[in-house]
Amino acid sequence: MNRRLDIQGLRALAVSLVVLYHAQLPLLPGGLIGVDVFYVISGFLIVGLLTDEVGRSGRVGLVTFWSRRVRRLLPASFLVLMVTLLASKLFLPPLLMKPIAGDGAAAALYYANVHFAFKGVNYFSVDSPSPLLHYWSLALEEQFYLFLPLAIALIARFTRKPLRWIVWLLALGSIASFAMCLLITTQWQPLAFFLLPTRAFELGLGGLAAIWVRHRLARGDLDSLRWPPLVGLLGLLAVAASAVLINDHVPFPGWRAAIPVAGTAAILVAGAFHQGRLQQVLSWRPIAWVGDISYSFYLWHWPFLVIPAIAVGHELSAAARAGLVVGSLLAAAVTYRFVEDPVRRWRPAARRPRLTYASAVAVTVVSVLACNVAGRLPDLDAGEPVAASAGGPVADIKPASYIPTNVEPTLAEAGVDGSKALIDGCLIPFTESVPRPCSYGPKGGPTVVLWGDSHAESWSGTLEKLADDHGFHLVTYLKAACPVSDVKAWQTLMQRPFTECDTWREKTLQTIADLKPDLVVLTEQRGRIVIGDNSRTTHAASVAATVGKLHDEGLPVVWLADIPEFQRAVPVCLSAHLHDPETCSEPRSETVDDAYRASEKAAVTAAGGEWVDATAWVCPGTTCAGVAGPYVMYRDRHHLTATYARTLATTMWPYLSSAARGDALHP
Repeated sequence: MNRRLDIQGLRALAVSLVVLYHAQLPLLPGGLIGVDVFYVISGFLIVGLLTDEVGRSGRVGLVTFWSRRVRRLLPASFLVLMVTLLASKLFLPPLLMKPIAGDGAAAALYYANVHFAFKGVNYFSVDSPSPLLHYWSLALEEQFYLFLPLAIALIARFTRKPLRWIVWLLALGSIASFAMCLLITTQWQPLAFFLLPTRAFELGLGGLAAIWVRHRLARGDLDSLRWPPLVGLLGLLAVAASAVLINDHVPFPGWRAAIPVAGTAAILVAGAFHQGRLQQVLSWRPIAWVGDISYSFYLWHWPFLVIPAIAVGHELSAAARAGLVVGSLLAAAVTYRFVEDPVRRWRPAARRPRLTYASAVAVTVVSVLACNVAGRLPDLDAGEPVAASAGGPVADIKPASYIPTNVEPTLAEAGVDGSKALIDGCLIPFTESVPRPCSYGPKGGPTVVLWGDSHAESWSGTLEKLADDHGFHLVTYLKAACPVSDVKAWQTLMQRPFTECDTWREKTLQTIADLKPDLVVLTEQRGRIVIGDNSRTTHAASVAATVGKLHDEGLPVVWLADIPEFQRAVPVCLSAHLHDPETCSEPRSETVDDAYRASEKAAVTAAGGEWVDATAWVCPGTTCAGVAGPYVMYRDRHHLTATYARTLATTMWPYLSSAARGDALHP
């Protein structure tokens, strides 16, 4: 088939949807479906190319095919990777470089999609998105380019009617892939989003469309066809509707991905038979030019948008984002003109695939070594040691002029400074619903239960120390992202109702009632997304319901007010401000919701519990700091380091000992 400019226009549409989505254009909440459009186009073109070769020669030249793919994809990918690593090293906080370097190595080795999937990355909601996150889609496509041609080559080698077997392979594979996509999206959305098995149906449908188009063209009698204009229009409407109606709050890909996928296939099929008004618009030279540079545009746009936003520490203005998009378009044009297109057309490499493969190995080795160098951390302290105040850790929460040399934990270790409960795996993951108790301190004496989400785990270090110091038995019941207040939660990572949380809460409540501890300590992260009304009134009622149930069982309850949440990960910010850590402090008014706290306090008290202002132990003044004397207080945006939590043991103890049943916690 001849080169179709309308396909280039469709590529332009796909990359524009993705870029405008990432630039946060409000009218396109589903612009991420541009990636799905790309996948269908890739399947259409690559399967068409491979089946044409099988039809001509009865075989697939894998060495030549893969060599072309390497020359097409690797040069621009390598350039953007190197520039992104350099820019990140120059402008981003040092503590971000190790994870970014890991992402870069995954990108260089073509498994970025697997890397991000098993990191549990939520593509729709990340605090500090990696400037290399977008390499996931390239990795997935490269995996497709590895496995499908190999399968087609084997079919061509060992079957008499290869085209029929190729159709069966694509059809059955696409059905199985779509079924997996439907199932896994509801269970663990990142796996469905990032992995090839759950996205293969998009490429497979494009491939089936290509085979059908060739079959129909071979039959002739095309002048009698009346349906292509309508099919093309319906396909465009499906893509446009998906870009407008799909958003970050619905499970994706799932069944919704089938809409833009089918729409794209319809546009491709219609354009093969009829070059009408839609195809003419898509073939318009300025639009087709954007399609020509779409690969480089996709590569550049994400680091252009992400690196400046992380560097300045706040969301960029719409004008700034627009300017960065234009800048990435110019970078893409230059890359296409001087890197992508010349290397693709480089005759010595085209004639000698070995040269291409040797270059690919060299580039990959250089990329991995560069990532290793970029990920090395400098010294992350400044100035002199500082002693802890005699007045206790809360007295140390005041403006600091430098990060001391004796800081605990070190900034490099702060991000993993969790409690024993976290290290022991007591914070159960999203998909589990059976309570998992963990015990600390001596058994046989008074029992204290800590029940809650990861914010409760933040306080586990404090209670673990108290259990050792005062001889009580601590039992923890912890589940990630699951509020203990009686609400129907929404799981943002899995993009569905958090039914496991509801089940776990009910079972844990009964388990605690049967255990009959001398004290139950509760807390949860404020602002969890719930199904239905998310107002303070609803929150207060749900808190009262849980506390009331425990009180009805005769159990004393302490509810710890939630800790402040920062806009930026505290250790990361501090690593960029060793000599001015006060820059990382944030106003209390922006990190603490006092109206929320007041309604929560009233609800806990009315239900028979004791509300303790733990917020004051972390942010006692009008400004919330990230360091207290020699201690780093937070391990990220909203979890305490275990080191700092342990220093608060003496501060917390009077509240627990007075609230426990009788004199259970008194010596």
